[in-house]
Amino acid sequence: MVKEELMGSARNWVLREAGCATIVDLGKLNDKEQYPSLIGLGSYGKSVAVEVIPCLEKYLKEWKAGKFLAPRKGVGKFRFICVPVDLISREELPKNWGLLYAGADGQITSPHNPYCPKRGNVWRNGFDDHGMDDLLRLVESHDHSFKNLQYKSLLH
Repeated sequence: MVKEELMGSARNWVLREAGCATIVDLGKLNDKEQYPSLIGLGSYGKSVAVEVIPCLEKYLKEWKAGKFLAPRKGVGKFRFICVPVDLISREELPKNWGLLYAGADGQITSPHNPYCPKRGNVWRNGFDDHGMDDLLRLVESHDHSFKNLQYKSLLH
């Protein structure tokens, strides 16, 4: 699968399964590799970050660079890695990260969701989201229409 196909599947999962009302595609801001591929924003401060990784080489590169090992530098209260089916296993995940598998048909399955183990509506025990305010300011400076979207999302 190519990254664009994975991104489309991940977007749908964040809206439908993670319960977010708004998605911000961070691909344009991802030059420094410090932000996830996309982030979903929901009510009550819910933020779901998804790092889309199309191949094992990219995963290993990001792992060696320490991207997943410094939670205070990341964004998203709930964090997932989205990969093609069976690219990595649950045991290879960074601590407290969830795993999404994208099938060839574009369907997402979640073999590991540490925030909602019983598949209920309440997610718990996410990361502290220290970098979210900085990220939202950065997105707003790049896209002035985001400000209106941000406020509308919070009102709904």
